[in-house]
Amino acid sequence: MDTIRTDVIGALVAAVPGLTAERARELLTAPPDSAMGDFAFPTFAVRDRFDNAPPPAVARQLAAAIRKPASVARIEATGPYVNFFAEPAVLARTVLESARAAGARWGATDLGQGRTVVIDFSSPNIAKPLGIAHLRSTVIGNAIRNLHAFCGWKTIGVNHLGDWGTNFGKLLSAWEKWGSEESLKERGVEFLKDLLVRFTEAERADPAFRQQARDWFRRLESGDPEAKKVWQHFRDISLAEFRRVYSLLGIEFDSWSGESAYVDRMAGAIAELEARGLCSESQGAYVVDLTAHGFKEPFLLRKADDASLYGTRDLAAILYRRRDLGARALVYVVAADQKLHFRQLFKVAELLGVDVEPVHVEFGLMRIVNAEGVREKMATRKGTIVLLHDVLQAAIERVHEIIADREWDAARKSRVAHQVGIGAVIFNDLSRTRTRDIDFNLQQMLDFDPETKAFKGETGPYLQYTHARLSSALRKYGKEPPASVDFTLLTTDEDRAVLRQIGRFPDIIRDATTRYEPSLLSRALIDLCGEVNRFWRNQRILSDDAALTDARILLVQTARRTLRTGLDLLGIEAPEEM
Repeated sequence: MDTIRTDVIGALVAAVPGLTAERARELLTAPPDSAMGDFAFPTFAVRDRFDNAPPPAVARQLAAAIRKPASVARIEATGPYVNFFAEPAVLARTVLESARAAGARWGATDLGQGRTVVIDFSSPNIAKPLGIAHLRSTVIGNAIRNLHAFCGWKTIGVNHLGDWGTNFGKLLSAWEKWGSEESLKERGVEFLKDLLVRFTEAERADPAFRQQARDWFRRLESGDPEAKKVWQHFRDISLAEFRRVYSLLGIEFDSWSGESAYVDRMAGAIAELEARGLCSESQGAYVVDLTAHGFKEPFLLRKADDASLYGTRDLAAILYRRRDLGARALVYVVAADQKLHFRQLFKVAELLGVDVEPVHVEFGLMRIVNAEGVREKMATRKGTIVLLHDVLQAAIERVHEIIADREWDAARKSRVAHQVGIGAVIFNDLSRTRTRDIDFNLQQMLDFDPETKAFKGETGPYLQYTHARLSSALRKYGKEPPASVDFTLLTTDEDRAVLRQIGRFPDIIRDATTRYEPSLLSRALIDLCGEVNRFWRNQRILSDDAALTDARILLVQTARRTLRTGLDLLGIEAPEEM
């Protein structure tokens, strides 16, 4: 679409006094409805060039005055907008040839220009099971990592584990009192969680437990061999369980360096702050006073008892990632309730003169919706965590039930159940604006029509079903589309609607990447599938007209590639059949 966009921008610059090409590009948008054209120009921003006439009047005047480029079929004024309709054959040729030339890189840009970005996501605490609350950071972060890699960044995906802090003093003390290697081997992280709960309850009844925990954490921080050995054992067990869940999601990390990796770097970070005169004492704690920068609370470096804090470890991590890894950007995919922490952290890094662009990508809460449609909190009545592994398995089992009557072998059923079940869970999260709270409703995200035997709704399985449908058409065609097709044959409303959605794909990728908003891509894929399925209902793909069949197959192939690329970027598998 870039060629047509450039023509439209040129026509606007020639018709609007003082309008630059850069400003025209910023203002030009895609209409919300394909019936309104391919590009829309809002006249609000230029009415001062037309004696401040009402925007609809400016739109009418502009539509009549603009010299129509050859790539544009017509220009219309609609309210305050000037709408441009691409010449159908030019639209088809521009989109399909561009996509074919790009191949698997269709939609990609070079925004990153090879620079390094560290993306910090998922980041659970060890000695606690992965609950469904961890899903959001995990899948949002993975999609952001994929988008950045696709757009020319060198990405480093970090699982910054919560593997240090005063809670480990409690856990080590609890292990000393009630630990059982047999129970740990049998129950894993669940047993460690129960130990911590038991210790917390005992601590409420007897304050002496608190001092015991402090003593154990002090031993851990000072490198005590016994404390380090038990801590490492807990960490190894936790990572094994975490990897099992991440494997189900198909997510990998470049680094598993948690808070503990920066313990030896904290002194250096504090020394740099001291050298700049940024440190002070406050109520016995060691802090950076940020009141001059609009913060009511200081940034804590060390507690009064000299125990370290996660903020200091986060600062040490920033210094390492910038200086040792060469990161130009740092992305933290962490819940919105940590906003203040990151604002303070970034300010302290700025005061240290760290030349890096840090971003806190926040997100809303997830709520469970039960079979009766009632929202529940993250914990059950028994107080146990809703385990992410159990939720993912439930989604897979639900798909197994749906496809049970298919005449497929067991391996094929298992593969499709995994692809669709996991895809449903991931897309449910990524289809919503990340800052909003979302509902986890398994019935809704696996909406299946037993009569048509198709998945429906704005769901992951609906996208996967559309991909499988397009793949089926290509298999029936049985060969690669010819190098040249007759683009003038792709002129129906359905043809043009699919072409418009495909043509906007590079812009969607760019926006989703720069705004750290995977839902923009998710919504675009829903729109693409909507138009593809309308095209499927109303037009024949394989017909006796060989030239038309070739042209439509090229359109189908390009739509499939676009959909597959989008699903890959979201971290969702694209089944060939369903």
